[in-house]
Amino acid sequence: MAGFFEPVIEAIAEGHSCHAALFVQNEFNATTSRNWTGLGEITLAGHTWIGTGELVKLGALAFGGDDAAPGLTMSLSGVDPAFVTEARTMPSVHGLGQVIYLQFFDQNTLAPVGDFYELDRRFLDVIGFSIQGPAAASVSLSSESEWTGLNTAAYQDWSNADQQALFAGDRGLEYVGDLVYGQRIDWPDFSDSG
Repeated sequence: MAGFFEPVIEAIAEGHSCHAALFVQNEFNATTSRNWTGLGEITLAGHTWIGTGELVKLGALAFGGDDAAPGLTMSLSGVDPAFVTEARTMPSVHGLGQVIYLQFFDQNTLAPVGDFYELDRRFLDVIGFSIQGPAAASVSLSSESEWTGLNTAAYQDWSNADQQALFAGDRGLEYVGDLVYGQRIDWPDFSDSG
């Protein structure tokens, strides 16, 4: 099996010039938007992607080290104020999916080189917007890494009720509440039951 970058390395070794493009898929409540950092429409991986060129800016795509869960902001500038109004009335996007892909292209033929690679899978957080004048509006979309959930507390504790929700009939945590108050529990001795 060839590595991901091998076709790109081979194309460069043959004298071709390759460049990379990012593809961003955002799952909204009723629709899915698919955009890429080039110009025009392109069909790739069974979907049509709309080019945004220089209008879309992606923040630094950091990969978490040391158990970090970095955020990412994608901003779309120079939009019609009507689009900003639509973004303002959109239902919450918190928790919906965002996937970022990478594809290399031959600089001269614009033919894809290598595989369509999933670079990052994220969760949408909030939509922001700003209007600086009649022709200067922008919309931003922030997302969080899938590791964000590691920064939150667990939804349960060491109680019998939580244990029953996970494993009905289990009696292992039945007496934990009594231990909080310093009471001693003598567990049955099953060593003679053979």
